[in-house]
Amino acid sequence: MYCKFITQIYYRSRQYYKEQISILIFWIFITGLTALIPFLNRGLIDTLLSKHIGNRILLLVLGILCLKTFAIILNFVSEYKLERLKRKVTCDLWLTMYQSLQNLPIMHIYKDTSASYITKILSDGEIAAHMIAGFLPSVFLNIIRIAAVSVVLIILNPLLALISFCSIPLYYLTFTKYSQNILQSSQNERKRYSILLESLKEKIEGLPFIVFYNKEGFYKDKFLSDTNDWLKWIKILILNIQKYNTSYFYFTSIFPLLIFGIGALLIIHSGITIGGLIAFFLYVGNLYEPLSNLATNFGSLSKTIPSFERVSSILNSPYQARKGDKILKELKELTMKNVTFGYKDTVVLDRLNFSLKFGRNFAIAVVGKSGCGKSTFARIMSGFFDSEQCEINGFPIICYDKISLRRYITLVGQNDFLFNLPLLKTCQWVINLLKRKCYKRL
Repeated sequence: MYCKFITQIYYRSRQYYKEQISILIFWIFITGLTALIPFLNRGLIDTLLSKHIGNRILLLVLGILCLKTFAIILNFVSEYKLERLKRKVTCDLWLTMYQSLQNLPIMHIYKDTSASYITKILSDGEIAAHMIAGFLPSVFLNIIRIAAVSVVLIILNPLLALISFCSIPLYYLTFTKYSQNILQSSQNERKRYSILLESLKEKIEGLPFIVFYNKEGFYKDKFLSDTNDWLKWIKILILNIQKYNTSYFYFTSIFPLLIFGIGALLIIHSGITIGGLIAFFLYVGNLYEPLSNLATNFGSLSKTIPSFERVSSILNSPYQARKGDKILKELKELTMKNVTFGYKDTVVLDRLNFSLKFGRNFAIAVVGKSGCGKSTFARIMSGFFDSEQCEINGFPIICYDKISLRRYITLVGQNDFLFNLPLLKTCQWVINLLKRKCYKRL
């Protein structure tokens, strides 16, 4: 289940490998420093119990203090670099997703809502970007930490180390039990969140009419219903996560007590010193922490898979806008041959034939009831929607370069919008369609 998405993470993270390697190097240094601390702790405690007060105790305390200080500094630097990398990957992924949207055919863009695209780019994109930035370095680090901690525990006491290792299968069983539930509830939560965002966008855009027609109560109840539907799946997701966290906490509480009890028996039979047991007990948590981190990484991957799927629906879309290169120098004739066009399961234009010759001044009005296909007809005729059955001068309209086509055919919709730019900047959008002297007048 995870191989496909781990491959995607690897593919997306390759361009950031230098930053990830530098972070991983910091983490490895931290692991090495913390691996020395239990031996210093054992020496310090055994020295205190032997009542040999002298320079050795001072050196051990200074050594532990220096190691912890260096580890904290390195951890601060690595966490800062990781957070900065997450923000960089997020911005890059947002830009890549937006560019991918620009390359989609306009008709394909209309198949989804604007709120859904916003959710995919901003929310799902950020979740996926954080996983791209930190997942692989974190997995490698925790594997290295488990190996390093295992070696240290075996050196301190092989029997207690063996008992600690018995907890690993329980972690795996706990993770596999709850990961599928977390995945399913996360998928449903993402879908409901997208619906909720679209509902909110619709009600904000239509707020003046809602107030004008005195429908505030109706739309408030509708929005409340959408919110409660989303909250229902959020509660299920939180419950599944809490079940996993509770199971993990239970195991991490039981095994240290077992280790402490068996360690006490070993002290009685001279199998370990008091300093060795305390050092082992203080350090064994370093085994559970990377195990927990690995489980958390893959648990987060389960929650992130729906976001990855939604991001991939944009980045890996099989649909690409066709870009013609034929220059339109003169508009002579426009024809539609047996054009059939629709939205999802609704057919709007059914085997439409149309022919229009240019060369004299005239006006044509297309009249019909709402929803009969007037706007769709105009969009196909202007090249707004791709159609091989619409031809200009005997060639499909998709063969023509967009800029040269717009010199002769354009489309003014009833709900056009302007970007939040000054008037002159707005006019610069069409500078290629204007003559230089006309632009100077502006």
